Amino acid sequence: MDDNVVKHMEITLDVISRLAGQSFAVKRLSVLVVAGGLGLAAVLEARGVLLFGVSFLIVVFWFLDGYYFWRERLFRGLYDRLRIQTATDYSMETVKYRKGIWYRHAVFSGQLVLFYGSLLGLTGLLGLIVWLGISM
Repeated sequence: MDDNVVKHMEITLDVISRLAGQSFAVKRLSVLVVAGGLGLAAVLEARGVLLFGVSFLIVVFWFLDGYYFWRERLFRGLYDRLRIQTATDYSMETVKYRKGIWYRHAVFSGQLVLFYGSLLGLTGLLGLIVWLGISM
């Protein structure tokens, strides 16, 4: 294998690692926002508005995380192509790999649905408790 192809593969792996790191940062931030929002909802009077805001932010983080996951899948397609090449032009274009790798499939992948669905479920459960007027 050509040294240029190996270098291109290393660069592509670095991009994939950065995307995975950003995805993890979004998950961390979403947990922080949910914990803070639910903590404030336990203390403040405007719980319904706050819980709606937290739910909205969970959905925003879900779609942002899905974007990073989608891009990561595209770069994995690029990496797979590089493994069988003998020469490279150092192109990082991922348009060729969009066929079959859909954004909506990344957003609604099992791991994201489980993670963000549980955050939404927890927020919804607290919203139900607030709506029913159960004392905290």
